Amino acid sequence: MDTSTITKKSGVLPVPKTAHKAAIREANVRKILAAATRCFATNGFKGTSTGDIARLANLPKSNVHYYFPSKQDLYLEVLKATAEAWMQDADVFLSEHDPAQSLMHYITQKCRASLENPEGSRLWANEVISGAPFVSDYITSEVKPWLEQCVAVIDQWQRDKLIAPVDGRQLMYMIWASTQHFADFAAQIKLLGDKEKSWESQVQDGHRTLVTTLLRGLGLTVPDTISGLIV
Repeated sequence: MDTSTITKKSGVLPVPKTAHKAAIREANVRKILAAATRCFATNGFKGTSTGDIARLANLPKSNVHYYFPSKQDLYLEVLKATAEAWMQDADVFLSEHDPAQSLMHYITQKCRASLENPEGSRLWANEVISGAPFVSDYITSEVKPWLEQCVAVIDQWQRDKLIAPVDGRQLMYMIWASTQHFADFAAQIKLLGDKEKSWESQVQDGHRTLVTTLLRGLGLTVPDTISGLIV
């Protein structure tokens, strides 16, 4: 059938085959990455097989190998996806000059990441605790330059007398440790926290406490409204 006739009658352009294939690819990769994150976070790299991932993703094993030739390729991609999402959250440092708003937004995004992708956070933590055997080069080549940019912004705030003196690198470490704690130690939070409150609710409480304490420690005014987390 002539697609030009269809277009004239319906007013709708036919979807190119390449666009359809791209959509299928994107959907499959998303399924595989989600399944891989869960499997690796639960069983570790050695304890996970591509067959495990394929079953959880409800896809043939051949599909997993089509998109990711080896288990190591897939493992690295999952780790990088988590780190890149975290780095994107810090873009506010480069676009927002107000320290209170920048820090509040960054902390909020990092806490939200713990709620939305706790398994990715735990997987990254386990990898680094093990000595970062798979991501050491990535951390050096990608994460370190990004961190230097963030520290440079914090240093500029200090030169402009916008915040109290602080070691910018240590400040970033503190934010990472506090926000990722909600995901990495979720079981401990559930055991030690208020039994009447869900884990998600306790993360909300921790988020508000963290924003308030950190901003006050830097000599900043805490906004009347602290942006909440969407769960």
